[in-house]
Amino acid sequence: MAAKRKRKRYRLTEKGKIAAGVICAAFVLMGTLLFMLSEGYFEHTDPQIVRLVSADATIPIYETSTSETPFTYVTADNAYGADAALISQSRHRYEIMLAGCRGWIKMENAELSEQGYDYPSYYTVDERQNLIHMVSTNLNEPIYMPIVLCAAPSWLKQGEIVYSYDGHYFYRSLDQYLADLNNRQMANSINSIPFYNYYQYLPMHSATSLSGSQLNGWLNNEKADYAPASVLADAGEAFIAAQQESGCNALLIYAVAMNESRFGTSDFAVNRYNLFGYNAVDGNTAAADTYESVYDCLLTYTTAHLNWGFFDALDSRYHGSHLGDKGSGLNVMYASDPYWGEKAAGYAYAVDSYYFSQDYNKYKIMIKTDTGSVNVRKDASTQIAAISQLSSTANVPILVLEEIQGESISGNSLWYKIQVDSVLDENHELHEFNGVFIPYSLSDSIGYVHSQNFIPLLQ
Repeated sequence: MAAKRKRKRYRLTEKGKIAAGVICAAFVLMGTLLFMLSEGYFEHTDPQIVRLVSADATIPIYETSTSETPFTYVTADNAYGADAALISQSRHRYEIMLAGCRGWIKMENAELSEQGYDYPSYYTVDERQNLIHMVSTNLNEPIYMPIVLCAAPSWLKQGEIVYSYDGHYFYRSLDQYLADLNNRQMANSINSIPFYNYYQYLPMHSATSLSGSQLNGWLNNEKADYAPASVLADAGEAFIAAQQESGCNALLIYAVAMNESRFGTSDFAVNRYNLFGYNAVDGNTAAADTYESVYDCLLTYTTAHLNWGFFDALDSRYHGSHLGDKGSGLNVMYASDPYWGEKAAGYAYAVDSYYFSQDYNKYKIMIKTDTGSVNVRKDASTQIAAISQLSSTANVPILVLEEIQGESISGNSLWYKIQVDSVLDENHELHEFNGVFIPYSLSDSIGYVHSQNFIPLLQ
């Protein structure tokens, strides 16, 4: 019987191991470079302003250059805003900044101009020291939609023109703003700390100091042309009653209703008490919901659509309970108008300032400025199981009820007792919707978050 041949074994020397590692790393790098080339990462488009275009009614905005499901969407109707800031590009998409949202759109949805556009959107300060957003509706002509937002911050001067497509950092030079967006740092902005409009970032589960008669008084005095035909002219008490039942701020809901019903004079509002146009779908407006009263509409809206819909942490539409913009808040998935949140916040500001700003800065609001989830707990300790989470999007506010000392994390023991966006039961537990609309309780919907992830809204 022939003897078995002994198999010779080879061992890599230390130098051989290093060489093999280098070769493997080179193959990985080559594969990465080939992928990036295929996706157009090395193609170059100078940062500039683009016009939004589409054959469809809306334009989807994606979180990444390869995402298949849109993060949000905007109307293709330039009457609601024509422009966005183009930051970079991949093979098939452009990265843009629009209404607080940094995302990606298909190339077919952006129209570039070799000469540049003459009339982009901008901000200015009027003689009453109001911050005005001048939204361009035609980039080739000086046609703008002005939105009165709030009291202007002290570092902006009357009459000056500044630029921002995120609403947080402002620049006197549009080119510098675009360059900083492209560099992913806002080093040259006028304000070193991000700006947040109080009414736009006030969580909905709060309470106005204004009375129902004051809400009525503003509409009847400041919008007298609308008042005779408006179902809102004497409906102020219904908003206060709905606030007590649902926990949703009556002033903010009043502002939304004015924005969506032409101050209570739309056909749906007058004939159906439908202030928000629910189920008034294109091509079948006869299917629009009908309510017995303004209060009936408000209770359905705040309970079924908001508390157990957009504000439910288990709902995919949840991005915070504030009015917001296309980056965070109700505006992300609620409305295609990119400035819907600004408009509603502007009406809240108008009503409140008419009564000497009783609501302004009433609450302590902190902002989670970065992406990532933050656990909400039953107590100020990570040893306690999370009962909910804040939205993982950036620029999400919390309403702080109290500052307390709790478990120390990285040497910091400060925690916040907060008003939770979602409905919690008497045991402070979050439940999936089971067909019963449990009322929102301000005393039950309480939680705790560690302070390390937040900055103050008002600096």
